[in-house]
Amino acid sequence: MSQSYGSSQYTPQQTFMNNADLITLTKMVQLPQETKCVTIVKTIKIKPTKYGWYYMTCFKCPKQCFGAAPPFICGDGHETEAEILRYKLDVEVGDGDVKATFVFWDRECEQLIGKSATV
Repeated sequence: MSQSYGSSQYTPQQTFMNNADLITLTKMVQLPQETKCVTIVKTIKIKPTKYGWYYMTCFKCPKQCFGAAPPFICGDGHETEAEILRYKLDVEVGDGDVKATFVFWDRECEQLIGKSATV
């Protein structure tokens, strides 16, 4: 019998899932601090916000930009000429009687749907 040594055959996501604790949504919403864990929930709905499913971001920092035309200005006062769009989805989830809102940011949304918010 031989044993193989070498690099892991797991993706980073698989490694995370293998090492994370599985907890209920009830326990998750009661956690006193940020924790890496896994929960299984039912997606109830995508919650619309007054800003929609994306936001315009700064070229120099991750803050949201505002303005109807360039230059767009972010919260730190940086000017951005180009429209740089990023996903932000608020998803209502549930487990029995417990509900919570999970926020899916740009990277997670791109991984799920395979497309960038900037067309």
